[in-house]
Amino acid sequence: MQNQEDPLHPGEVLNKKFIIPESISLDEVSDITGMSVNHIQGIIDKKRMILNETAKKLSKFRKDFDYWKNLQAEYDAFNARKKLKGILPDESLLESVMINDPHDKLIKIVLSDRNEAIEFFKYNLPPEIANKIQWDTLELEGTKYIDDEMQGSESDILFSANFKDSDEKCFLYFLFEHQSKPEKWMRFRLYKYKGRIWDDLFNDSEKKPESLPPILSMVFYIGKNKWNYSTDFFDLIYKNPLNPKYIPGFDHVLWDFSTEPEEIKAAIKLKLSIILMRAHFQGSLLDASQIILEYLNEIPDNPGINHKKVFWYYIARTQHQKAKALKKYIDENPTKVGGNMITIIDEWRQEGEIKGEIKTIERMLNVGIEWQTIYKATGIDSKKFEEMKMKLQSYAPIPMLAEQTMPKDFSYSRANA
Repeated sequence: MQNQEDPLHPGEVLNKKFIIPESISLDEVSDITGMSVNHIQGIIDKKRMILNETAKKLSKFRKDFDYWKNLQAEYDAFNARKKLKGILPDESLLESVMINDPHDKLIKIVLSDRNEAIEFFKYNLPPEIANKIQWDTLELEGTKYIDDEMQGSESDILFSANFKDSDEKCFLYFLFEHQSKPEKWMRFRLYKYKGRIWDDLFNDSEKKPESLPPILSMVFYIGKNKWNYSTDFFDLIYKNPLNPKYIPGFDHVLWDFSTEPEEIKAAIKLKLSIILMRAHFQGSLLDASQIILEYLNEIPDNPGINHKKVFWYYIARTQHQKAKALKKYIDENPTKVGGNMITIIDEWRQEGEIKGEIKTIERMLNVGIEWQTIYKATGIDSKKFEEMKMKLQSYAPIPMLAEQTMPKDFSYSRANA
């Protein structure tokens, strides 16, 4: 049952708000938009999504491009939060999510944006694969297949999509390797993970499937060292006299971003993710400061998730040793910094000030100073002190960027001198 606040699928909006009330036929919508009747029916039936190109075409029919694009973004964010529970919280909790496993969270948050995932897959998968998939049927399925002991160095996310002109689905399994060096046995883990995906089909279905869908496994790697292992599972088996047909074998797609490519073929948010993650492993944040800020300014403020905040929390969590220098760069290049970014940094500054005042008062209380004396010295009474502690809880629990970027004349620095 759908809750009243749950966003509708854009196909429902198209049908219930425009097509049915206006008694307009799908043929007429097709004539106006240039889309086939089957395409429009697929949207209404929730089998196809509204990508940017589709939004442009629907804007010829009713409303504008942003209306249809935002409908899809809201719906996608809602569903992604269900599929990635605990990873995609409301904006007010983003900072708490980014505290642990920030590489994992960043890649999942970015790839939960359907347009980001599609853009990357379309331009980076081999053409003989990319050209066989109907990309506006791409669905986020979830994330849960990696071994528990690999949680700190691997992330996974599973998608499904139809083949072109078919109702048959395939799975696209995206494994992100974020460790300092390549892993030979990653192929063996992929073998296990693919089995778990197929297992789910049996466990989640009322009846056993008659056949198994193909699983395309993809490895996305960023580390200090370039990937130097084969992508063929068969190569893990030592040479033996058995006929190869009796031995499992599969290949996986590999994207190695440990070195800087001439061009990153991806949409803006995934481009920025790759740059930031590579900067983390290679210590090159300051070298990339200009392009990072330019990309941050290009990120649109769409409904769903505040990605600018996500990226700043990631920087704070992974790059805090260089955050002071980055802050200096921002101060020296204000025209390259958007208002959203300034607001976030100001929030961290204010957090640092409040935290410093709280620590000062706690020291005074610990040595037995009474509230009357504390109030005279600080202007803060016991009631305001409790309010400050409550307010601090509403800020990001990632103090590194605030502490590293705090000017020396801030009260936080004075309190801790």
